[in-house]
Amino acid sequence: MRLPRTASALIFIVALLSVVSTAQVKLEKIGAFTDASAPAAVRQSLDATGYRIVGADGTPMFDLWMRKSVVDAKAPAAAGLVYPDIQPSAVVAVAVFPKSVKDFRGQAIKPGTYSLRYELIPEDGNHLGVSANRDFLLAVPVASDADPNASFEFQQVVNMSKPSIGGNHPSPWSLVPAEKGDVPRVYQNADGFDVLVANVTTSAGKTFPLALVVKGQAQQ
Repeated sequence: MRLPRTASALIFIVALLSVVSTAQVKLEKIGAFTDASAPAAVRQSLDATGYRIVGADGTPMFDLWMRKSVVDAKAPAAAGLVYPDIQPSAVVAVAVFPKSVKDFRGQAIKPGTYSLRYELIPEDGNHLGVSANRDFLLAVPVASDADPNASFEFQQVVNMSKPSIGGNHPSPWSLVPAEKGDVPRVYQNADGFDVLVANVTTSAGKTFPLALVVKGQAQQ
């Protein structure tokens, strides 16, 4: 039987939306962080509920737990930051990578457990065009990052992150402005990046959505 044009069009639209949705990562809520190898201070600093990022093929990419309270910025932030309320070098979350996945530079991060520390891309000629935003999280092996309350200089965090890749660069994970909508959720932004949005609360008691690129690489 031949379907009316309107019915055929609707079927086509539904099919197209299905293709789009399967191209994005999925989000699942999970329980508390239980990695006994992580320092007790790290385990105690995290929310009781975590998030599992699942690839389009149904394979988990990594698990992530937000910190209960992120260190609030101690001084007025530079202009143009996406998340000026967060203190540079502060631990924002902890992630567990069961397998190697690519960070924002397209580097393969080693499987393991990592602190994600907030940092800003330096305003110098070496980083021009890397990202539209300066805000990033750098992955630091949690085994060498026992104190989530510790504060570091930028180059210290860079050096701490280098073992995650095993090279001369840290492992950066881009932060972008959070689009309006439900929290938590994942969505694909205008740049084609798959983005996780989850709430973060600072030590000053301010809560706001933070958007992390979980899949997508900068143009090289």
